[in-house]
Amino acid sequence: MSLPFPGSHMSLDKVFIGRQPILDRRCRLAAYELLFRDSATARTAAIDDYEKAAARVIVSTFATVGAKTVLGGMDGFLNMPAQIFQDEALEALPPEHVVLEVLETVEPGPAIVSRCRQLREWGYRLALDDYVWKDPRESLLEYVDYVKVDVQDVAKRDLPRLVGKLRRRSVMLLAEKVEDREQYERCRKLGFDLYQGYFFARPTIVSSPTVDPARAVVLHLIQQLTADADVSELSETIKQNVDVGVNLLRLVNSAAMGRSVRVASVSEAIAYLGRKQLRRWLTLLLFAGADADASTSALLQTAAVRGRLMEGIVGLAREVPDRDAEDRAFLVGMLSLVDALLNIPRETLLEEMDLEDEIRDALLGGGGELGDFLAIAEGVEVLDVTSLTKLLDRYGIGVAELRHALLDAYVWVSGLDAQAA
Repeated sequence: MSLPFPGSHMSLDKVFIGRQPILDRRCRLAAYELLFRDSATARTAAIDDYEKAAARVIVSTFATVGAKTVLGGMDGFLNMPAQIFQDEALEALPPEHVVLEVLETVEPGPAIVSRCRQLREWGYRLALDDYVWKDPRESLLEYVDYVKVDVQDVAKRDLPRLVGKLRRRSVMLLAEKVEDREQYERCRKLGFDLYQGYFFARPTIVSSPTVDPARAVVLHLIQQLTADADVSELSETIKQNVDVGVNLLRLVNSAAMGRSVRVASVSEAIAYLGRKQLRRWLTLLLFAGADADASTSALLQTAAVRGRLMEGIVGLAREVPDRDAEDRAFLVGMLSLVDALLNIPRETLLEEMDLEDEIRDALLGGGGELGDFLAIAEGVEVLDVTSLTKLLDRYGIGVAELRHALLDAYVWVSGLDAQAA
């Protein structure tokens, strides 16, 4: 499907799509912002054409694959330049799943005010992006549900009074570019409702870290698999934690595994699942423990998308399928956030897990092919277009191919809870 935006001549195959988590006050995943960049904008100034092309991608993506697939059941915040904000094609977006952001570049004239009023009447939720002290869009506050504040762009002395002023309105406040826990705590005390930035993925290293028993078992199992331990050794380790064993049996006996005969022992489950799939499942379980704090959900989503996307990138970069390489790529993507999950230095964890040198090099220094693929996965999250373009050119991967692999990752991750149950 292709919806017309007059004057757009840019190829949709050149548009990157990224997805950034938005968290609530308890660090639970609440929404995503979908971001769009054109690969040519790193070298040209064709911003208007790129915005039109990006808007077409967003509408066609929602129309063809569905909001649930793209957003995993969460709300989606979408940047809307003035020209796109006025275009009737915007009305193809599902109002129950999207929040339309009015950018700081939009001048709040009569036409924009009228459009905001109209969209609200049709059930769309609106947000003001990058709101500042003495913002010229103040007249639009009565029509919006959210106000986004870039905490890096507002002076510390102005932030409290800006928040105080906005709290008198019936709006949700979203703090953007929150990069560490200190900023998050400060914004939380000021009264922000939602938070965007990679503070949740930054480890807070403690002096005497401890790992809960269930995760200690999972880490040890991953180490054993790397060392090619036999099934009896793996079974004994799993039996050290009842939850791990029960979850393994539930996984193998689930309808998704397509079994006609149920397995009754840990050894049978290991044999049926296979070592590669067992290691993959254990890596997911590491992030999805029942005792994890609230931010684990966002970490799991981000890490799982990285892993699945890296697996897809291997397939794009190689003419001949290589399942071993895909498995290592998935593991690197998943483990790229394990230090944030456990608040333990990455070097310490990797030493305990005794992983292959190729995996260690990619995770510790971004080295080798896997390091490049991890850089691509991370680059998509922040839409570092210049770096992405160089890396994709190096491996002969097209932007359209990357976008397809990313969408595949979103689809896969949207079913992650059912798979891990």
